[in-house]
Amino acid sequence: MKAAFRMMILCLFFSCSQQEKNSVSPQAVSINDVTEDKAATKNTAKEVEKPATPVCNYDNDVSDLGLGLVQAPTTFELFNDSLLTNLFLQWDMHSSDTPPKPLCSKYYMPEYGIMHFICLQKTSTYFKVLVNFNEVKYFPATTEYQFQTWENYILSSYGIRRTTSEDGSIAYHQSLRSSPSESAKSIEIPEGLENFCPREIKGDWVKVTYDCFYNVEEPMNEGEPCHNYINKCKNPTSGWLRWRQKNKILIDIFLMP
Repeated sequence: MKAAFRMMILCLFFSCSQQEKNSVSPQAVSINDVTEDKAATKNTAKEVEKPATPVCNYDNDVSDLGLGLVQAPTTFELFNDSLLTNLFLQWDMHSSDTPPKPLCSKYYMPEYGIMHFICLQKTSTYFKVLVNFNEVKYFPATTEYQFQTWENYILSSYGIRRTTSEDGSIAYHQSLRSSPSESAKSIEIPEGLENFCPREIKGDWVKVTYDCFYNVEEPMNEGEPCHNYINKCKNPTSGWLRWRQKNKILIDIFLMP
């Protein structure tokens, strides 16, 4: 059913991704210098190891959350410069499972056409974006590349939930609050799987309504964005969740049913 299917997707793409967070950016390889004496006594030199290829999770760490996100089309071009003359790569997600060069976006699921990059700057000609944690690249500012602020990105989603740790507990000590403040009163929600419908953004906080249908065996309006049915909850529980802290996103955002 909806809850079970969503839980499977979350385990695969959200919770399990936490196990590899430190593997997003390539690790530098240090090599001992070879002295002249060793070079004189040895005919073979040590072979230089190549940096490890970054492992992309669904939700990848980034050095900055920027202005929002750029959603790349299924076939896109990425450039090294803002003049868009030095091509870094071109990739058709339908023709290949992996990019031609190491490339992690903030939200990465190319098999579903999801390559969403942090946008640092938006101009009339280019989007300045982050790849592989802190590398800067550029997209052309054409209609194929869709920019969304974090506010619109969250509010237009299918729903959100608090991020969980590997053991299934709530990460970052997140509580649903009566107002957008860490000192505000905590609000209890029903036990079981959770899903919230985002209603309003205020700074680092998002006002949410608990999805009363999420744990139902046969939920109504399955596969629809939560805004289509959330008002049908009777006496709904509402409150505030902190959605970001510095360069960390504290919530899971559902981009699909």
